[in-house]
Amino acid sequence: MSTIWGIDTMIQSLPTGGDRIVADFGEVNALVSETFPNDRLSVSIFERDYNYTVATYESAFPIFSNPETSVDTGAGRTEIYRLASEDLEALRARLDELDNLAYYMPYYRNTNTSHCLTVTGLEDVGSSELEFIGAFQEDPSAATWSGTEIETDAGTVTYKDFIERVLDDSAPLQSYYEGTCEGKFQVCALDCEAFDEVMCEAAVQ
Repeated sequence: MSTIWGIDTMIQSLPTGGDRIVADFGEVNALVSETFPNDRLSVSIFERDYNYTVATYESAFPIFSNPETSVDTGAGRTEIYRLASEDLEALRARLDELDNLAYYMPYYRNTNTSHCLTVTGLEDVGSSELEFIGAFQEDPSAATWSGTEIETDAGTVTYKDFIERVLDDSAPLQSYYEGTCEGKFQVCALDCEAFDEVMCEAAVQ
């Protein structure tokens, strides 16, 4: 992966931990956590992000070079989701071991192919820009963070709530993981009850 992304030079320039990252790139977060033990750290991603995941896997796996299983097909999206699910499960397990790092992982939203939680949720408020403008004028915060919600036993949490908690030194860090299948592309996810190859192919067209 480091060769594909061309970050070998960056890794080699690290004062410590370079060999550890080369051996297992998944150790990046643990290394940062250990290097800055007094800082409050966080990791955030949509489970069904289809921007970052494509950038991560497309060049690394030959299957996506086949037109029938490219990232623009239903079969390709299903494979991207499968790879991401496995990696995110391993990532959460590793992050759970770090006392000074919390994560926020909602499942999916329509806006920007579920990429970047800080992008205003334009496509998750109403069905037009006019509806979004109205919603934004009525409640800017709700409109901005639309689609980042995670339902918990204590109520609904948004990414804004999570950020505020991370920045509050008096509050214990708390991680949030949604893990509930939703959205039109759940038909492409093997771990969703709604999975259907035909419907998945139709959804990506």
